[in-house]
Amino acid sequence: MPARAQAKLFDTQENRLGVAFQNGSYEKVLIGTATTVGAVASNILFDAVKAPDPSGASGGKLRIPEGTVVGFYILLTAANATDDPGTTLNYGQAYEIKGVIRNLNGTTALPVAGVTPVALDLTASHALPAGNVVVTADAANNALNIAVTGVAAKTYYWRATAYLSSSNFFGV
Repeated sequence: MPARAQAKLFDTQENRLGVAFQNGSYEKVLIGTATTVGAVASNILFDAVKAPDPSGASGGKLRIPEGTVVGFYILLTAANATDDPGTTLNYGQAYEIKGVIRNLNGTTALPVAGVTPVALDLTASHALPAGNVVVTADAANNALNIAVTGVAAKTYYWRATAYLSSSNFFGV
């Protein structure tokens, strides 16, 4: 069996590592961020140059190339920037998001009936409301979308670390 050609991608400024294989498969670690002001939804956006879409056409979302299956594990954190960290009103949360998404003939979908973020253990007085993180397939942009919503009268800073591993339908 022939060895796969691969190229290591390393960005020292952002300290991210990825491996791209000759057939279009890849493994990457990406950082995404968002800020929410009030109970308004915002999308986590990743560095479009480092995402699988070098053109940036997906607008910073995790683009899924045609003919590709991508397994993902994302650790997402939210920090309340409004309240003093010592008060009981200082909400914060961490989420674990894992699943698979595919792009078959230009149609991007989550093959399983959705992805449910798991809130990691945090005291109830500091937890964000349920349902404030929604993961969907963005068919218009062939991308994985992570929408986050904060709390009224509060500003939250969100940060996601995404671990991606892909295979394409065209062979190894």
